[in-house]
Amino acid sequence: LTISHILTLLRGTHFADRNMHRRQWERFQGRRLARTIVGVIGYGRIGSRIVRLLSAFAGCQVLVHDLDESAVLPDHARYATLEEIFREADIVTVHVPLTPQTLGLINAEKIAQMKPDAFLLNTARGGIVDEEALAKSLRLGEIAGAAIDVFTQEPYDGPLCDIDPCLLS
Repeated sequence: LTISHILTLLRGTHFADRNMHRRQWERFQGRRLARTIVGVIGYGRIGSRIVRLLSAFAGCQVLVHDLDESAVLPDHARYATLEEIFREADIVTVHVPLTPQTLGLINAEKIAQMKPDAFLLNTARGGIVDEEALAKSLRLGEIAGAAIDVFTQEPYDGPLCDIDPCLLS
């Protein structure tokens, strides 16, 4: 799911699909994963699998943040601070459990550090990303888009539902 969301956001296939269903032809160029920096927050069972899968995209660099830096990372990845990830990554994907330390981890301050053409993904747990801060940032065009699979309150019916560059699943 995470890799699918990354590719969809980078290539803009969700926009192309919507337009084609409206019978509107518009070419979307998109970006290649091979030329991006992906920040992976959490290097447990799922985060490490994402890092491994990203190795298939030659030229993709991965920044990893985890409390435990004892694992040996593949050649295309290196450990980084959260600040480095938010400042440098084209894509930030979250793979940590919901704990008192991770509740609201991705807040307005962290989102503001991201590049304007960056994407944020959360397929881990609701509550890790401040949904209101993300919605505000997306509305203002401060980041390019997001993909969210988990929400603080489910079923979800919040402001992200009205924002096109936000994939919701």
